[in-house]
Amino acid sequence: MPVEISRINPDQLHPTPGCHHITVVEAGRTAFLAGQCPLDHCGALVGPGDFDAQIDQVAANAVLALVAVGAQPSRGVPGRPGGHLRGQRRRHGPGTSPHGGSTNCSTGSRSSSRP
Repeated sequence: MPVEISRINPDQLHPTPGCHHITVVEAGRTAFLAGQCPLDHCGALVGPGDFDAQIDQVAANAVLALVAVGAQPSRGVPGRPGGHLRGQRRRHGPGTSPHGGSTNCSTGSRSSSRP
């Protein structure tokens, strides 16, 4: 049985330097997430010096990556450090920023609903 491998970079996540956010192997169905960093969809660091904000962004990016391939965080198998992020910030749905607001990639400016 031939194995099909798909490599995916969702538009909602930051560009990657020669790798992919998600690799899906069609032998059964397994998706491997990689390179989840505390970057917004433009590639800008979220929460410089704020570890909690960075964890929130990594968790939100992982959820976006899973949703992009039709998966759910509850169906995942945690690894390291993913095991520490499992269930982190479940109140943030797909496509939302954990800290509110949005970033305009062309100007680099950020609007925020966070106090």
